[in-house]
Amino acid sequence: MKKSALNHARIIKPVLYFLPVFMLLCHCAFPAFARGGGKSEEINATYRNLAEKMKEYYEGGELRQVIDLYNKECCEPGAGLEKWEPGKEKAEFKKVKKEIRAEFYQFLALSLIALNRPELGETYVRKMLVLRRDEGTDKYWLAVREMARYRYYVAPRFLVGVDLGTNFTFVRPGQRYMVLEPASETGREAYQKKYTFSLSHSRAMQVGLIIEYALGKNISISIQPTVSTQKFQYKNTFIRDKTGATEPATLDYTHNHTLGYLEIPFLLKYRLIKPKFKPYIQVGVYYSMLQSAIKSLHAESQDQEYKEDAIVDIKQLLNRTNLGIWVGAGIESGIGGFRLQIETNYKFGFKNIVDTANRFTNQQLMYAFYDVFDDMKLRNWELTLKVLLPIYFKAFRR
Repeated sequence: MKKSALNHARIIKPVLYFLPVFMLLCHCAFPAFARGGGKSEEINATYRNLAEKMKEYYEGGELRQVIDLYNKECCEPGAGLEKWEPGKEKAEFKKVKKEIRAEFYQFLALSLIALNRPELGETYVRKMLVLRRDEGTDKYWLAVREMARYRYYVAPRFLVGVDLGTNFTFVRPGQRYMVLEPASETGREAYQKKYTFSLSHSRAMQVGLIIEYALGKNISISIQPTVSTQKFQYKNTFIRDKTGATEPATLDYTHNHTLGYLEIPFLLKYRLIKPKFKPYIQVGVYYSMLQSAIKSLHAESQDQEYKEDAIVDIKQLLNRTNLGIWVGAGIESGIGGFRLQIETNYKFGFKNIVDTANRFTNQQLMYAFYDVFDDMKLRNWELTLKVLLPIYFKAFRR
């Protein structure tokens, strides 16, 4: 039992490394947490007055004054719109409340469009849409309303999150190996392992971190380091003569395996853009590293005269790495400021998980329980719940 507890500790420990990273990214998503309250309000009040001044310039037809105000108050010196290119904005302006910055961008876009600079104007329309992503377009000025409504789609560009789920492992045996050779009358395959699947002994858990980056309005890539526990079982039966007995003894063996992996999948995701619920599919590859491997073994004779249990560390018998294909599908919906996803994935491992050079090195398994591993490849199906936090957004063209 001590080895089992140590195994669980090794599986859980990497998860603790994920949490500080996720908390740091969440903190970066809300920079207001790090600002001083009084100074922030003073800056907001200053720029609110400037936004009103910009509105007056626009309504009075002083379009160049609109641009000059933006250059002077919002951009670094020499980095404004003098050359009809987007300027580098001041750090102070980036801290202003989003509704105030959106007002600047709205009148700046209107002025640029009126000055026959529509492409540059669209740059600030996109900035405005990102800041007002939760609002409708009816309040926009007519000159940008149709553009905002039909030309662009605002979606998360960079997201971080966590996932938690359950998985079920299937074993595909290859070359078979046995310690004992059955008698010819018993049958050549009588001692072969029988790989069984059930929801109870094939079910395990996984937890991980998600980093996702959108390449377009419905295509994204992600890396999802995951700590995964995988379980599988096989059984076999041996017939052994008993000294002084007329009938041979039948011995039944049940082998339960718990493997701990650190998996790193690289995935390409395609979303179907829907108003509320967004179905998606994803495909990619994963690389896994073995962290722990435990066998729980139960032996019992059918006459109940012999029983034995054992827990064996089998990590040295298995390959330390694996590579495979990852395919899946899911559905996403927004809840508050988060993205909630429910998905199912299928993982297809390429490599034999058994280290063929060490197959016969565990004498306890071979001589006490007549056990030696077959060649095995793992297949895994999982159901996962994900919670993602958008760090920033982008206005994508429809």
